[in-house]
Amino acid sequence: MSKKRVGNPGVLHKMLADGPSTVWSVRPPAVSWDPVAVVRWHRATSRNGTLVALGTLLRGLRQGVVAASLDLGDVAIETARVTDVQQIIPGEGERRLVSPSVLRRHVVETGDVLMPRVGRHGHACCVVSEAMPIVPREGLFVARPKQREWGPAIAAALCTSTVKQWLGQLPTTGRTTTLTKAQLCEIPVPSPAHFDFGQITARVDQASALAREGRKRLDHVRGEVGLWLERAPVGDLPEDSLWLSDPDVLQGWGWRDVQRYWLRNQAQWQVRGLKQLDNVIDMGSHRSKTVVGNQPALVWETGAIRSDWLLALPEPPNHAESTLSPDRAVSATQRFFAIDRECLLIPTVGDIVAPPVVVPQDVFNGAAVPLVVPIHWLPLVGLRYPRALAVVLDHPFVRLQRQLGGAFSTVPHLTREDIATLLIPGASEAQWGVWEQELRQAHSLFSTAISQVKQTIAIVEEWYA
Repeated sequence: MSKKRVGNPGVLHKMLADGPSTVWSVRPPAVSWDPVAVVRWHRATSRNGTLVALGTLLRGLRQGVVAASLDLGDVAIETARVTDVQQIIPGEGERRLVSPSVLRRHVVETGDVLMPRVGRHGHACCVVSEAMPIVPREGLFVARPKQREWGPAIAAALCTSTVKQWLGQLPTTGRTTTLTKAQLCEIPVPSPAHFDFGQITARVDQASALAREGRKRLDHVRGEVGLWLERAPVGDLPEDSLWLSDPDVLQGWGWRDVQRYWLRNQAQWQVRGLKQLDNVIDMGSHRSKTVVGNQPALVWETGAIRSDWLLALPEPPNHAESTLSPDRAVSATQRFFAIDRECLLIPTVGDIVAPPVVVPQDVFNGAAVPLVVPIHWLPLVGLRYPRALAVVLDHPFVRLQRQLGGAFSTVPHLTREDIATLLIPGASEAQWGVWEQELRQAHSLFSTAISQVKQTIAIVEEWYA
């Protein structure tokens, strides 16, 4: 369609309107305005009033608090970051102490919907009852529905592929789309007058209850591991001086090496029964082969990671899709690990203190191809207690060892040998088994909750059809 025939974009919007129905479309500057996209979107969303603009369902919309305004106080809360916005069920957040004034001004309520302001399209979560006080950071929008019961359905709608497609049509000034309040209010969502929001709320409540029970089991194991490492140093290392009884070990060392040596030495004095990781498991028997070349595979995606649950659930692709689709093929210029059974993944490049995650056997049972994992994760396969090890490796004492053990030539990175020498509790086989069993139950609850969430999103997706 030529520019001359299109004329004024506002006229075309008016012509597309069908009776009293509202038409949602992108209105960037005329130089980049795409009338074909407008027509396509109109056909996809024109449903005789069954879709409404998100802003009509809200009684408030605000941006989260700037991090610099989170002044110290004596009230324990969770601060939600962009990475904590998962599909419908929010992540754990970052624990902080804030002042009562910050809490009063910025704490969210039950039913509030959190959505990233930049990137992460297809992710939105709803604050459910019995959640800890949450204060959102500046990278998030907080949408408050006129009725709390609408929150889960709105969050589910924002997680659908239809809304993701709508957001993909927004004009960008950089690599990612930055949402404005006006754009967020224009997003088309199902109308509560035409669809059963109550069933969505019931489903989300069930999923949240499952996740809450799983988190209780996870926290219980974390507490028991914490008792084992109760006296281990976890922070506040000396910054300018340390007393070392054996100065000869300092040859070629930097200050970080000295701190790591002091940390390990202090821990062995204060905690009984510490062992190196390679004395607990045989690191050599848990290797995964690397692959190079164009191979169909179950590709690792960050969206499948729930780091707050120490769990990763990548989706097995359809067999035909995995063998024919080029975007499922492994790049010939990159190296990966190919994994075909349950594994523990430990981050080794970049954020080396990020939580390890377990990919359960259930993922591989339904996959016709192996899981392909980037080499900045170290996979340990065939472990007897992968979940218990994940909790131990995420303990602040072990996390501090990982931080100090990293090399920082270009980017932070850990070697396999650095991980093998980490000090961990020397618990008995029976104790490792008890922890693993409880964590298996927790992961089963988490997996069921995620399945429930996906079914909920699929129901709302059908409302757009």
